[in-house]
Amino acid sequence: MPISSYIPTSAISKPGVCTSSTRPASPYEGQMIYETDTDKVLVYNGSAWYANWNLPWGLVDTTSGGTNNKSYAIATGGDVTVTTSITDVYTFVFNAVANRVYSFTFAATTSKITADGYIVAYVRDGSNNVLGQWVFHVVAGKYYFTTGVCLYKATSTASLTLKLSGLAENNTAKFFANSPYSLQVKVEDIGPG
Repeated sequence: MPISSYIPTSAISKPGVCTSSTRPASPYEGQMIYETDTDKVLVYNGSAWYANWNLPWGLVDTTSGGTNNKSYAIATGGDVTVTTSITDVYTFVFNAVANRVYSFTFAATTSKITADGYIVAYVRDGSNNVLGQWVFHVVAGKYYFTTGVCLYKATSTASLTLKLSGLAENNTAKFFANSPYSLQVKVEDIGPG
């Protein structure tokens, strides 16, 4: 028989149940809480509240961009900076946690006017360091909705500004935004590294 049969539910304490603004003031390492306003179960690791460390934390953020029926030309040959290549497609900030692995998924329609070739898409941080990249094969005269995935392990806990840039074999290769296939990027935390 449940304890509530003997004691009114209103009189039973609910240890660990709080809101995101009423977390315990002096938590101990290993303390677990459930936040009623966020539906999160968090554990205190001695310095901060996190989800269970050994599990994936799920979707961090997702975004889509690009003006409908607009082509985004990719810089030709050699590396390029984010200020010269499709910067309006994707830029956003998220807080990476040290030793967590993140999955970056990029989806776009590609096109190429002349001979078959390739496009390389880069994900960069705010200092333009490359965090990941994808290579897409592009067929002349065709449009393909393509996706690429790469993994990134955060080496420190920091705020990262992610930007998208590109490199193409020649200047007839493009990313193309066309409804319903806008340019899309998804970031997921897939677990400890």
